[in-house]
Parts: sequence; structure tokens; C-alpha cells
Amino acid sequence: MYRKICILLLALVGFYPLVRAQLGVNLHANWWSGSIEQEFARSHGSEQAVGLSYWFRLKKRRLEMHPEVYAYRSVATGSTAGDRSVHGGIRVPVQAYFLDWESDCMCPTFSKQGLWLKKGLFAWGAPGLQFQPAKLAGTMEGGIGFDIGAGNILTIVPMLGYGYQTSQIQLANPAGYLVTQVRFFIRWDKENFFR
Repeated sequence: MYRKICILLLALVGFYPLVRAQLGVNLHANWWSGSIEQEFARSHGSEQAVGLSYWFRLKKRRLEMHPEVYAYRSVATGSTAGDRSVHGGIRVPVQAYFLDWESDCMCPTFSKQGLWLKKGLFAWGAPGLQFQPAKLAGTMEGGIGFDIGAGNILTIVPMLGYGYQTSQIQLANPAGYLVTQVRFFIRWDKENFFR
């Protein structure tokens, strides 16, 4: 099912290249804390997410929003079929470029004038909802990240932060986790984006 959702998201972007959108591919590695480790007594394993996001920002301020719909897969280390889960969610990542707040350029980070650290460093927060089997969980992640321009339409974004989830699959209690993430954004509106 996870592969079908990923293929569908990629096909939507492929068939609509003129839409002002970004394809966000997120690679996560989360380390869980608290009762989830006690309950399962082993490493949580790997987690991957693939999402489709739409980019917009405030005018004359470096505050960007990336509303996203995503599919999420989690596999525990040494897992059996019952330890694997696939679910979806929605979230609204917000990036605040606090060193370059007054910038009014509606262009990619590396089209801007100035120092690369000032242009690319940002704080981020991402409230969201995760649709788990038979329950809905609220999520909140936040941390720091950096934009790396790899050409005119590709941005690579490494991020580090901490997340909180109100409930977990098979457990009723909340949990916190360390987030390491790399996002790849492809901007499909090149003609409109580079004014």
C-alpha cells in the first residue's frame, strides 16, 4: 500500500507540471524516548515519509509555509509483519528565516544576495495530524534547518529537531522523539518562480 501511495503522489506531480507546487520527499530517522522504548525493549527502527506540498510565503518577510499531505511507513528493528505500519497524515511545516527576516525577494535561497548562512538558516515548526489505525494523533515537530540550493529548481534541506506525538500505535500514551530529516524540494513553477 505504501508503494501505491508513493506512486500516486509522484504521478500527480508528473501529470501537472504547470501547477505552482513542490514535490517534497522527506527522509526521516527518528529516535523515540519514554515508554515506547520500555514497551518494545528494542530500537524503533526506520521511518520514511513521502509527501506532496504546496509552497507559499508572506510578502516581504521570510516566513514560508509548506502544507503537506503524506504517507508514512514505520518498521521496527527485527520486525515481524505485525510490527510494520503504514498510515497517512497532514501537516503544515513553517520555516522562519530569522537571520534574513526582512528579505522581499520571491526567489530561491541561493538567488539572494548576501552570506550563505544568513540566507539559508531557519527555525521550523510543523503541527499536524497523523491518521493511525483506529485513532488520530496530533503531532508537533520543531527545530533548525538549512537550505542548500543544488541548481535552480532543486533545494536540499537538512533539518534537526524534536517532535511530540499525542499517541502511538499500540500504545495510549504520548511520546517525544529526536528528528533528523533531509527534505528534497523540486519547484515545478520555474518560469513564475524566477521573476
